[in-house]
Amino acid sequence: MKEAVGEKIVMLNTMFLQTSITHLFILLFILPTISTAYFSDFDIKDCDYGEGNYIKGSQYHQNLELLLKNLSNSNLDLPEKGYFEDKQGSFNGSNQVFGHAMCRGDVQLPEDCRRCLKHIKTEIGKLCPNKKNAAVLYDHCFLRYSNQNFFGKPSGTEQSVNFTATIPEKEREEFVKVRSNLFSKLLKYATNGSSSPSFFANDKSKVSSNLTVYGLLQCTKDLSKEDCHACLKSEIEKFPVFGAYRTGMMSLGRSCFIRYQNHLFYQENNPQPPPPIPPERSKGNAKGKIIGIAVGVGLFLVSMMFLLWFWRNKKNRQKWRRMKLLNVSIPTRHNMSGDSQNDGIKIAGIEHLSLKYFDLDKATDHFSKKNIIGRGGFGYVYKGIQNEQEIAVKKLSSKDSLQVAGQLDKEVTLLAGLKHVNLVRLIGYCIEKNEMLLVYEYMPNGSLETYLFEPNSDKKVLDWSSRLNIIEGIVKGIQYLHEDSRLKILHRDLKPENILLDEDLTPKITDFGISKSSDVNQTRGSVTTNIIGTGGYMAPEYRFNGQFTTKSDIYSLGVMLLEILTSIRWFMHNNNPQIPNLRSYMSSGWKDATLEQKLAKIECESYTKAQEKTFKNILDIAMLCIENDQDQRPKISDIRESIKLSNDSSFKKRHMTPIVKSCSQAEEKIDESTSQKATSETLRNLQSIQISREMNDDTLR
Repeated sequence: MKEAVGEKIVMLNTMFLQTSITHLFILLFILPTISTAYFSDFDIKDCDYGEGNYIKGSQYHQNLELLLKNLSNSNLDLPEKGYFEDKQGSFNGSNQVFGHAMCRGDVQLPEDCRRCLKHIKTEIGKLCPNKKNAAVLYDHCFLRYSNQNFFGKPSGTEQSVNFTATIPEKEREEFVKVRSNLFSKLLKYATNGSSSPSFFANDKSKVSSNLTVYGLLQCTKDLSKEDCHACLKSEIEKFPVFGAYRTGMMSLGRSCFIRYQNHLFYQENNPQPPPPIPPERSKGNAKGKIIGIAVGVGLFLVSMMFLLWFWRNKKNRQKWRRMKLLNVSIPTRHNMSGDSQNDGIKIAGIEHLSLKYFDLDKATDHFSKKNIIGRGGFGYVYKGIQNEQEIAVKKLSSKDSLQVAGQLDKEVTLLAGLKHVNLVRLIGYCIEKNEMLLVYEYMPNGSLETYLFEPNSDKKVLDWSSRLNIIEGIVKGIQYLHEDSRLKILHRDLKPENILLDEDLTPKITDFGISKSSDVNQTRGSVTTNIIGTGGYMAPEYRFNGQFTTKSDIYSLGVMLLEILTSIRWFMHNNNPQIPNLRSYMSSGWKDATLEQKLAKIECESYTKAQEKTFKNILDIAMLCIENDQDQRPKISDIRESIKLSNDSSFKKRHMTPIVKSCSQAEEKIDESTSQKATSETLRNLQSIQISREMNDDTLR
């Protein structure tokens, strides 16, 4: 009898152990899949911020492999601290590699961090093959390497993801207030030196019984406290423009990271499953076998608890839709070669445009402050004289040399192949003595923006004929970019500031640093996470979803047309989160205003009957251009056909009797009160709610 019972116990024990082992094997297969999904809700590549490719097997490649190997070296303390920094290669050598990696502050150390980084290490070579500068950004960890030392140098956000879903209207005001207060608190905590891990904070705030905001932010640990604060603050300030009333937003940068959501997306301090209680020892053989059964059952239960924990994390992250975000780059990349300390680096294929730093330094009087004529997102512009010719020299900032090198390469590559009277002409470039310079033809009348919005400047007021000629020139230039050039170009940053005027007030489009060549289907368009430009001129599909086509430029053109004819800063209204749709906002009062009330008030300037018809036509076209639905916007060729002003001689007949006088003649005085009564309440409302000039600080570069 005892033997029978013993056999049954052995069989039962064996069965439980086999079951436990089976489940453990299943768990081993499932866990990698679950953990991969866990840390790779997003795998966003950033391969185009620097220049140059390495050759497989080269010294640079070997140094890179050593750096990546160190990343997963079990002797290093990365997983315990969540941050890794290394460099390989001889000091100041051309094959030196710098790299760092970091896990998000809520990721459990060391194992979750180790798994994420092990995966990202294998993926970066596939996503950015043979790139000397590359980064892969996951939601839970990231890795970046470069052939230039970037440690301690902040680099702003390059990737943004915005939700299309919005907060219910009745909760929006409170939502914006709570979100702002939450991130103010997170920013203070992450940068006051008390956070753990450093430069990291996450928390939640309740908006209502049905709505909670969850927020998280973090900087790379190579930054100073001040640089971290500045990086995060600049991203938080974009919430009113890019986040607005969205249910969530994420910005993944090379130096800082922010995210908010209306559901839990980060790991709270979940307690680890308790270890199995060790059973007491027993003398009996049967008790020993029962202990074996208990151990088997315990292992099975612990395994199932781990499985449940990972499954819950995966389920939470399924609420955030998985996105494989595309990035379209210029089809032809030019390798740079040469000695920057002697003859300077030359871009292959356009070596003839390479200029000497010594000559440009002399032409600008050693880049004297008195010769500064402008400032852009990448540096200052200086006036110079070379060979008795006036030139404009853009000196690119070296704060983020990888980014500006990419901008220089792109702009030189594009402009060298573009020739049109309404595009600024590139004279040359210089990459020498750690300086990067672009040289253009000089535009004596500066930018269109100063003529439209700076009445106190010393520039003359644009008359109606000049404004119409400028409109025609801009349209011609865009048509060349979209349809007539060898490479079809999407500018992506059209605005009055990027329209320069020569001595005859001929408009010329400039600043191609963020342009894209459209080698893809233009109707379907492309998607990017590198959303940069000027918020108020961005089409909604580009601004909020990263989608850009030629119709995105058409939207920017529409805002410009309105600004040229009205001298109202409509882009500021378009930057206001309270106004989600510029066209709808304008339509409420626009239709009730007369043409005279809509147009800019130009002192002592009149327009003809023919011009009046054209003004109405252009304003109608502008309203079509700013349609929220991009399919409703006209093509540039259709716009060009509608306003061929140069073929209409009536615009040049200044002797024609004007139908409107914008100022009083000597024999008929109009007092101020009468003039005010003539202005409709609608137009005053439109102009009175203009957003202050300080919103220029929200312009996104």
